[in-house]
Amino acid sequence: MDSFDEKYNKLDLEYRSAVNAYRSGRQFMMTGINTSSAVMVDRLYPTIISSIVNEIFACELFLKSMLIIKTKHKIIKGHKLLELYNLLCDETIEKNMSKYDFVNELEKISNSFVEWRYCYEYDSMTINRGFVFDLCATLEKENRNIILEKFDLDMNQSFI
Repeated sequence: MDSFDEKYNKLDLEYRSAVNAYRSGRQFMMTGINTSSAVMVDRLYPTIISSIVNEIFACELFLKSMLIIKTKHKIIKGHKLLELYNLLCDETIEKNMSKYDFVNELEKISNSFVEWRYCYEYDSMTINRGFVFDLCATLEKENRNIILEKFDLDMNQSFI
């Protein structure tokens, strides 16, 4: 039985790029979640911005990873989540997010990676944190399952 590294090293360059996008997305997601926890516990309001930016960027990386796997095209530019999602055309994600008006909520946060990095340019900003958190978790799980199914790589082993 091949180890994780042996299976990973047998992948084409594009597919390794997809796995690495997932890994990076997971790290940004965990940083966002950990920062968000600090916000709630310590009431460090300035950290909410970094939490949002990290979680939104994680969503972008998960979508790009899934797109690379689907299209085997390594370079996918842009930060707009709705555009990336529309390229992916994966109804599983929308079904798993059925408690939300998915397309409407995704459209509202589609450019959040750019907007929240420059939040000082706005008088006020709002975001549905529940949707962002659930989207990030759903995309991470779906991306992880796709990698397991397609490449027989247990991504949980890649963090050990």
